[in-house]
Amino acid sequence: MVSVHICILANAKHHLKWYWAKDGYGVKTNNIDELEALYFDKQRIDHDQVNIINNRLEYIINEYDARFSFVISGTYLDECDDTIIDSFDKLFSKDGVELLGTTYHTSIASMFSDAEFKEQILLHQSIMHDIFNVKPKVFMNADLICTNHINSIISECGYSAVITEGSNIILEGWRSPNYIYQQKSRDMPMLLRHMGLGNDVLYHYFDTNWDKYPLMAGDFMSWIQRTDGDVITLVIDYDSMMNPDFLEFITYLSRHICETDDTMTTASEALSNPEFEPMGLMDIPHYNAICLNNMARLLGNHQQHIYLNKLASLEDMAVASDWGEEIWRQFQSTIHFDAMDSTGFKGWNPYEKAVNAMSILSDFERRLMQ
Repeated sequence: MVSVHICILANAKHHLKWYWAKDGYGVKTNNIDELEALYFDKQRIDHDQVNIINNRLEYIINEYDARFSFVISGTYLDECDDTIIDSFDKLFSKDGVELLGTTYHTSIASMFSDAEFKEQILLHQSIMHDIFNVKPKVFMNADLICTNHINSIISECGYSAVITEGSNIILEGWRSPNYIYQQKSRDMPMLLRHMGLGNDVLYHYFDTNWDKYPLMAGDFMSWIQRTDGDVITLVIDYDSMMNPDFLEFITYLSRHICETDDTMTTASEALSNPEFEPMGLMDIPHYNAICLNNMARLLGNHQQHIYLNKLASLEDMAVASDWGEEIWRQFQSTIHFDAMDSTGFKGWNPYEKAVNAMSILSDFERRLMQ
C-alpha cells in the first residue's frame, strides 16, 4: 500500500511583454501600475473557471475522502477579487486541504540573496495569515529549488519540512523518491516529487505526440500500484484543471486511489505518519542545487546567469526606492528563467527572450538611476 500526495500549485503567470526601447523611453513614469502594464503581460483570473475547479475539488474531498496539499503564491492572490478569494477560502477550510508555504512572487531569490529570499517567505506567511488565517508548516520553494543552505533559511522562518525534486543528483541512481528523507546535519524532513510519474501528469498528459497519449486515470493508477515505497508526491498546475478533460482525470484518479488499498495524504499527514520513517540522509551543497526536473532549465546557460546577476546588482537600488521594489520582485519569477531555457524546444526562441528580458531590466535600471 502506498500513499499518494498530490500538491496543487497556483502561480501567477506574468510573462514579460516584447519590449521596444522607443516605447519605454516614451513612458515618463515610475507609477507601479503603469510600469506593470509596460513590462508584463499579466494573467487574469477567470472567476467562472475557479468556481468550477474549486467546486469539483470540494466534491472529490467530500465524496472520496481525498486529500490535497495546496501552494498558492502571493502574486496569484493579488489577481483575485473578493469572490475568488471566498471560493478559495471555502475550499481551504476543508479538512482534506493543507496550505503550504512558498515565496510570495514565485521567486528565484534563494539563488542570489538570503535577505530577499527570507523577505519573500515572510511576505507569503503574512498573506496566508491575513487572508486564510493559516500558518503553513511545510514549505515548497519556487520550482522546488533546494540546497542545504536554502533549507537552513526555510527552517529559520519556522518551517519544519520541505518538498523538493526527486532528482537523480540526490537519489544517486539507487534511492527511491517514494520515501521521506532527512537533510544531513539538520532536522529537516524532505518529501520528494516523483519525476517520472510527476512529469506524466504535469507535462506528458497534454502532449499529443506522447506514446501513451491519451492518459487514462485507470492506467495511471496501475502505474502507481506497481510502484514501491511509502508516499508518492505529484505536483500539478492549478491552471491545468481549466482543461475539462484533465479535471475529469484528477476526479477519476482520486476515486481510483481512495477506492483501493492506497490512500491520499497531505504533506503534514505523510510526514507525521509513524509508519513512514526517514530512509536516509540527503546532502545538497550549492553546486548540486536541484529544482523541478533539473537546474539546467533555470540556470543552464549564459543568458540566464547574466539575467540573474543583473537582478542581484539591482537589489540595493530597488529596495531603497519608493516604487521599484515590487517591480523588481516581479522580475524574479522563475517563469522568466524558464522562457530563456535552451535545453529543449518550447515554441519560441530562448535567445530572443533573453535579449528582451535584458532590455526590460536595462530600462528598469535606467529609471532607478534617474
